Amino acid sequence: MRYPRIYGGVSQDTYNQNFSDRQLFSANYFRIKTITLGYRLPRTLVNRIGLNSVKAFVTGENLFTFRGDNIMKDFDPESVSGRSVSALGEKSIAFGLNVEF
Repeated sequence: MRYPRIYGGVSQDTYNQNFSDRQLFSANYFRIKTITLGYRLPRTLVNRIGLNSVKAFVTGENLFTFRGDNIMKDFDPESVSGRSVSALGEKSIAFGLNVEF
């Protein structure tokens, strides 16, 4: 990794005018936004307890983001500035149960 050279020029106009790619990084990413897994209990088991249907599920949002470059681990590619904390970037997990009588 190369760092920008510090240049102590005689005036503010010539201070550190050397170009550097220090702040550049790959913004490629792959994000799993929403994933839902569900299981419906067998009808023979559900009928024994007097129900028509029972389904359990779990839903996760923003669980995984794979980045092309790990320099910016807190970088959110979907936010305007890349660094803001918003509701879009928060992880959430929900559990549920659907029961039909």
